[in-house]
Amino acid sequence: MKYTILVLSTVLIVVTSSQACAEVNCYDNFDEAAGCLSSTNDFGTVYYRINDGKMTIYGPAQKDENGAYTNSATIPNRAFCSDMSGWSGKTTIPNITEINIVGNITSIGESAFWASKIEHIDIPNTVTEIKSNAFCGNHNLDSIIIPASVTSIENNAFDGTSIAVFIEGASVHFGKGLARTAGQPTLFCRQGITLCEGKAPNVEYYTTTDDGFYQIGDKLYATANLVTSGAACDDATNCQAILEAVKQGKPFEVGGKYYATLDLFAHGAACTNKQNCDDILAAQNVGASFKVGSRIYNSMEDFAKGNYVKYRIYTVEEANRVAGDRNTVTIRYK
Repeated sequence: MKYTILVLSTVLIVVTSSQACAEVNCYDNFDEAAGCLSSTNDFGTVYYRINDGKMTIYGPAQKDENGAYTNSATIPNRAFCSDMSGWSGKTTIPNITEINIVGNITSIGESAFWASKIEHIDIPNTVTEIKSNAFCGNHNLDSIIIPASVTSIENNAFDGTSIAVFIEGASVHFGKGLARTAGQPTLFCRQGITLCEGKAPNVEYYTTTDDGFYQIGDKLYATANLVTSGAACDDATNCQAILEAVKQGKPFEVGGKYYATLDLFAHGAACTNKQNCDDILAAQNVGASFKVGSRIYNSMEDFAKGNYVKYRIYTVEEANRVAGDRNTVTIRYK
């Protein structure tokens, strides 16, 4: 049998500038050479950087001697909505799947991410309000964690979605609800928050244990993200073991199955055994693909989504070690 090995060459980039690309805050220090971008519409300007389908949105980062921000910013209305014909004041950008917000962003504007392709967004604890239709029609966004800093979620912020919305705070005020008629978002609220009642088609209430885990009924969850995905621990001891293993970068066991990371656990993507989990982690550390059962995956993200491939991807070093007999192995460089 003849195999094909796809090899990715490795490039090392050394940054000698005192302001490396990742360190530049595009709001405070806009630098096109560092990849900074900006978009202005009728409602304001937003500063950001895009890298490999992932976006970082910047707010002001400067603080006074007491550690308080000296300025604030918002993500303007319609800032990153899809190209809706007939809408004025919109900004259209390339498709993005992941968003990280840094700096003192305090508000996510009306229809800011209308019908975008977002799969994941981290909302920081500087945000205090999410305006109407902010994430309307985001069919790829499975879940979102709303930090305790958010005190206002306006009408239909998640209309047309089936998203799981986890509310960390105890004093958030809603408009008429998360959705109008379209979609079936699920709202997870702390037990005793009556403001959540009737604000989504599905509302579930959680409590927090003395160990800091989340409990719904007789099920325990190690993190808020695992609540929204329904990935429960076996018990409190298992929850603690999961978090300890993750801290050490090791796989963990739940219900007789092994998982390499929390994200893979949330997606139900189990390894075949503990050794397979170790192999997955080792492969990803060097940028190589890995095998689970009879299927090959190029990344943990692909594994979580079930996107397997025909050819393995090796690093040059691994390929040279594995290739051996050139009569049985073809090396294809990319």
